[in-house]
Amino acid sequence: MRTHMDVKDAETYRVPMKVTAICRYPALPELFTYPLCPKCIHPIEQEYQLFCNHCGQALDWTDFSKAVVVDHHSLKADN
Repeated sequence: MRTHMDVKDAETYRVPMKVTAICRYPALPELFTYPLCPKCIHPIEQEYQLFCNHCGQALDWTDFSKAVVVDHHSLKADN
């Protein structure tokens, strides 16, 4: 049975969040860069897709040109 909180949480995924970070893999940084989902911080498979393929968050790409590049190793250390 779904609760009111479950429905409210599900609705937040429908509101697009701006993609503001790009993950760089140091082995070949010019080849291995992926945008990061602002909700779950997982790499997004393709740029400009409408939803995160991992958590389903709606994505907003309007300021993607201003995204910050983060190193893959620093993400592992934070989690």
